[in-house]
Amino acid sequence: MTLESLTTQDEVTVQVATESTDNQMGADYSWADVATLSCLVQTPGANESQKYKARGMEFTHTVFFSTRPALSQRNRFKWTDPFGSVVYLRILDQYGQGRPGEYFLWVVDCSQETTRRETG
Repeated sequence: MTLESLTTQDEVTVQVATESTDNQMGADYSWADVATLSCLVQTPGANESQKYKARGMEFTHTVFFSTRPALSQRNRFKWTDPFGSVVYLRILDQYGQGRPGEYFLWVVDCSQETTRRETG
């Protein structure tokens, strides 16, 4: 089994945040789908999530890619879990695994959004 075949078991939709002004002159955010990527989504073990708990952040999912996904903090993932529920994942960190300059696995640490504001 190749690394590429292992990182194509799931699919996430990359969404980008767009900001606008609502009718009361406050900031309003909406999310737009920009790409669909093949990946592998997993939940981390208790030891792995400790690095984020120390910073007051919740780490709920790890998403693996065989190529660099080129994401920013304005992105999030929309993923349908094995039970058919749509899950929104906020990006906490992304990094490559391998030798410097020769990364062969891209890892994105995420936190599940439990409240969301979305139009459409």
